[in-house]
Amino acid sequence: MTESNDVNTNSVNKTYLEELAKIDKDLRDQRKAKQLPTLTNTQDSALQFSGISFSCYRCVRFLFANQGARTDLISSQCAVGNVSDTFIGFKKRHTKQLERIGLAVTCENVKAMNRFGKKTTIGTWWLEVADPDKWEEAQKAVAENQQAA
Repeated sequence: MTESNDVNTNSVNKTYLEELAKIDKDLRDQRKAKQLPTLTNTQDSALQFSGISFSCYRCVRFLFANQGARTDLISSQCAVGNVSDTFIGFKKRHTKQLERIGLAVTCENVKAMNRFGKKTTIGTWWLEVADPDKWEEAQKAVAENQQAA
């Protein structure tokens, strides 16, 4: 490789690193803006009894406390191999179950750099209470069940 090519490669890397720094700052701001309150015991129970798998439950619970978490972090912290399959489920079963209780999980791919210093993208996951009425109903149903027991 010639010296000229080295300079071009470094300037592209510098530009990319600057872009990654901006993305990181934007993500920090988004995480702060989209932060959810800590799950209550009733909300946790509503999530547990929603019909999602235990691995999906662990991941959704993790997102309640870690909005905008990267796929690799969710995978390692929640012990799941395929995060997107865990959130979506077979034939979108988990997506539908979460929607039924008013929750939605979305993924935004952002530019990143892998451990080998190569450009890549990685999923950044967000949880939202898409339908507050359904989320409230799910909590009421669990509370009523607990009182009846």
